Amino acid sequence: MRNHKAFTLAEVLITLGIIGVVAALTIPTLISGYRKRVIETKLTKFYATMNQAIKRSVVDNESLEGWDLKNDELLMKKYIFPYLNGASYVDDSSDTIKLSNGMILSYGELNNDEGSSSLSESQADLTVYLDPKIYKVCIDEVDAEVNGEPVDYSKCHKHDGVEIFSFIFPKRMSKQILNNKMQYLMDREAMGDDTTSQQDEVMQIFRVLENNEGIVPHPGKCVRGSDYVTLNNHDTRGCANLIKNNNWKIPKDYPIKF
Repeated sequence: MRNHKAFTLAEVLITLGIIGVVAALTIPTLISGYRKRVIETKLTKFYATMNQAIKRSVVDNESLEGWDLKNDELLMKKYIFPYLNGASYVDDSSDTIKLSNGMILSYGELNNDEGSSSLSESQADLTVYLDPKIYKVCIDEVDAEVNGEPVDYSKCHKHDGVEIFSFIFPKRMSKQILNNKMQYLMDREAMGDDTTSQQDEVMQIFRVLENNEGIVPHPGKCVRGSDYVTLNNHDTRGCANLIKNNNWKIPKDYPIKF
């Protein structure tokens, strides 16, 4: 008979230990990578869904330049919501929509200043919650604050730039206005003022006009601070813009960790 040599208990424990170490090193990376892919897919889907709806609306309501935009509610109720297949308003709210894929869209602050050519001033602001559970968390914080109850702001804001992203509906304006604005900013820069971010905004409007885009990511910053009460050094409105500019892939140097 042949002698079958078995593993000793020590060898088995060493092998299990090595497997555990490898798993501890690789599993977090795999989970982080999976979360990134999910976010990229959802963001791309949201962007496509909104702009497809706007294109369908243009067929019925003429070009974007001709839309009667007196307020953000009119923009959504007349020009966009009817073209979002399967969408519904949340709790009869006039400023929050649940999309057919479950994502939540909140909107407001349409600025009609004819003299403004800043993206941050001439727009309807849109906030998308990729996970409806996160929207509920944020709404609960607002309700608690209104009722004078203690609020843990981190429960909502820790998802900024991860599950919560900002987009805008840029105001349509003539290229002449944009050229004048750009020249003004360049003149200020020549005198020593830092107008880089404002010039970036103007250039983004140019791209919006050229590509006939409906909504675009907010051109702001992508910085998440640790003070969720005062929100000092916390501005994540531009995070979706970072991802879009990287072909809808979360860049390796993305400032928010997963």
